[in-house]
Amino acid sequence: MKRTILFSIVSVALFGLLTASAWAGVPTDTVKEGVDKVITILQDPKYKGAKVISGEQLDRLRAAVRQFFDFEELTARAVGRPWLKFTPQQQKDLSSSFQELLEKTYISKFEGYNGEKFDYQKEMAQGNLAFVQSQVQANDGKLLSVNFRLIQKDGHWLIYDVIGEGISIMEIYRSQFAQELQNGTPDSLIGKVRDRVADIAAGKAPADDKAVLNDAAKQPATAKQ
Repeated sequence: MKRTILFSIVSVALFGLLTASAWAGVPTDTVKEGVDKVITILQDPKYKGAKVISGEQLDRLRAAVRQFFDFEELTARAVGRPWLKFTPQQQKDLSSSFQELLEKTYISKFEGYNGEKFDYQKEMAQGNLAFVQSQVQANDGKLLSVNFRLIQKDGHWLIYDVIGEGISIMEIYRSQFAQELQNGTPDSLIGKVRDRVADIAAGKAPADDKAVLNDAAKQPATAKQ
């Protein structure tokens, strides 16, 4: 149950930033504004009673994601050093496919949000990187750690990782990408991501992988930027 709640909160946190106004400023302020805006979409009275996120509400969330999230930065960091050996087209293709995978994996979990409160506690910034720490109070009173890694590009603060209870979204996929690239190629990795997206869309695979999450939990993420 705790993991289900955490997954839904991390989903909101991950894409809540995407609705933030694209302006340079204190990273924490950007995080807060973004999370508040996505929660506003989720709690819009016009969608009250809907059992799943779909239609106009889903389109609004997707549009926000695609406009304000730096998927290429997240993808590059998840791939690591091998990213430099990708061709520009391979980088574009993987970023696009990874974006689709994250949308299908996390947006569907927004419906699990149930009024939990974010408490922004500490910010560390150096150059164009920032790390924002927060806690989320679940409805059962438990406090969960949700932290954010941000990067500033062209005067805009954007998210590139969310860490929930020590589980880093970037590092979850880094281990999977590294495993594929160890014996495969950039094109085979792109194919695997596309296959995963297609399987989720066809109902052949769940929108989350608890086995992967459990494996990632054994290797807590640090606050390194």
